[in-house]
Amino acid sequence: GKVLEVITAIQEIVSIYNGAPLHNILGVIKWLQKEWEESYRFFFKAVTMNPINRDYLYNLTEMAKKLNRQEEVKGLINRLVSSG
Repeated sequence: GKVLEVITAIQEIVSIYNGAPLHNILGVIKWLQKEWEESYRFFFKAVTMNPINRDYLYNLTEMAKKLNRQEEVKGLINRLVSSG
């Protein structure tokens, strides 16, 4: 029973981590289109899905600086670090 639960959990985690690149790419596209809020939203989601990817973190923090939303990102990082 426990092995099946672990395998199911691993599959769910992998599917979430695989979705993060798509959100990051969409964030870059919105950045290129100068749609800053939409870009920020996609970068935020990418980091939420995969908080260990440095590129995602960099994209999010740079967009947060542009939009003056650094405190929101600090809060996200603190939540992600403390929940682990």
